[in-house]
Amino acid sequence: MSLSPKNRSFSDFIYEIVDMIDYIIPPIVLLTTIVFMYGIVIYIFRSGDENKRKDGIRYMLYGIIGLTIMVSVWGIVRLLSYSLFGDYLLIPQF
Repeated sequence: MSLSPKNRSFSDFIYEIVDMIDYIIPPIVLLTTIVFMYGIVIYIFRSGDENKRKDGIRYMLYGIIGLTIMVSVWGIVRLLSYSLFGDYLLIPQF
């Protein structure tokens, strides 16, 4: 849909934003899951070295924080979609 800026409505703008979020969230969720799993591997296989164990815990914490933020963003988009448009058509899907 190629509309000029004067012919675009607010809902068209929201649809474009949600469409971008559709493409951004899954790779970030995948990346944070990989970081979390990497932290688990470091924690288990380098358990003899105290510094490596701390690094593993830090990676796991970063992964959990990233996943929490992404799920929260997804929930906020769903809440705004339902409250502004009254339907779930704008919910990002995996």
